[in-house]
Amino acid sequence: MVEFIHRLCHVEHQLPPPDTPEHISTRHAARRAQAVPILNDLKARLDAMLGTALPKSAVAVAIRCLTNHWEAFVRYTEDGRLSLDNNLSERTPRLAKAVIHLSDYESIDAAERAIDPHFRERNEYFRLHPKRAGKKIWGKEPAPREFSAGSNCKDPKWCR
Repeated sequence: MVEFIHRLCHVEHQLPPPDTPEHISTRHAARRAQAVPILNDLKARLDAMLGTALPKSAVAVAIRCLTNHWEAFVRYTEDGRLSLDNNLSERTPRLAKAVIHLSDYESIDAAERAIDPHFRERNEYFRLHPKRAGKKIWGKEPAPREFSAGSNCKDPKWCR
């Protein structure tokens, strides 16, 4: 099983970021050509393992869980904007909320004006040193940032 996941991750690491329409279509085509056959092999292996595993064993429960959610698991192959995992989608809203909660800016625009110069410098460094960049490029968040009067440090319930 680990080998299948390793092969899928290897395909993903070779793909460009989904920042332009060309990159999105490249990601989609590469996944269809490379990841879908791996996923088909994985599904066949899971089905074979499910036939030999004890029905109430942890392995059988895990396999049934994955096969029951198979359509959602492989959905990323149909859209070049999606990611194999959900790390970025979980991390980004938390980062935006943390910046706003821990600041005393009046609005998102005020926070961005103060913070953007730092992230422009950091992003430039990451562009020059891509092995250290990961997916931490500011301004490419998939989730919108939200601001409300109660979401900053001026709100007494957030101040200690």
